[in-house]
Amino acid sequence: MAGYIDERTGQVVGPTGQPVFTNTVAPIAPSTGSVNPAYTAPGTSGGDGFAGGTGWAGKQGYTPEMLESIYQNPWFLLQDVFKGIETSSPGYAAMRDFGADPLSLFSMMEGAGRLTANDKGGAANTFANFLQNLYSQLGTPGGKALSSGELLNNIFGQGEFGADSKTDLGALLGQGDASTQIRTLFNLLRDVAGAGMNPLAASAYMGSVQQAGDEYGNQMLRTGAGSTQNPVEFMREKYPWLTGQAPR
Repeated sequence: MAGYIDERTGQVVGPTGQPVFTNTVAPIAPSTGSVNPAYTAPGTSGGDGFAGGTGWAGKQGYTPEMLESIYQNPWFLLQDVFKGIETSSPGYAAMRDFGADPLSLFSMMEGAGRLTANDKGGAANTFANFLQNLYSQLGTPGGKALSSGELLNNIFGQGEFGADSKTDLGALLGQGDASTQIRTLFNLLRDVAGAGMNPLAASAYMGSVQQAGDEYGNQMLRTGAGSTQNPVEFMREKYPWLTGQAPR
């Protein structure tokens, strides 16, 4: 059974019959490039609560109803990740704004290979544990750095999009019309460039991405609304050097 959109509720429902997203808006608002307040995370029920926390998040005493606030404010966790850190310190400021939206990184890193809809403890719990690991790595000398190549591979390695996708990232990249999809892709790639490339490389890369997006939009003007090519597929075919992958 393939996934589908429930026209009564607007839910994107996966092949197992479980909701993938509880609405059809992207977590990253295309108009602003920041977290979309209308987004409800996969696997959550809009504040109805979920199972008890697991992992690091489960040990912090967070309440399920309030934990979802980290989708809009991931830095709320910083004082628990780095015990004793001063909110006025340079280190805190650096972690609060390190060049990318943590929710975008979560979508690209955790959502590239699976659905979080059935995660034990809920998707917000999974996001909290992801943030703890991310911040710990970025804020510790000798910790792992973000890899732009790996992030690009996660994005452009998706083979199914929208309701047909078996991953959160594929579902995200396939939501909306062609214009929405190219804006979502552009915003994700902007975070890849901001977090994993030096400023000169990031500027050059995003300039090329803009050109590829304009060409995609121009070609899609000649197609029917239901037959547009996903921009990920378009860039794999036309601009493989921007995807980190060989032509297919």
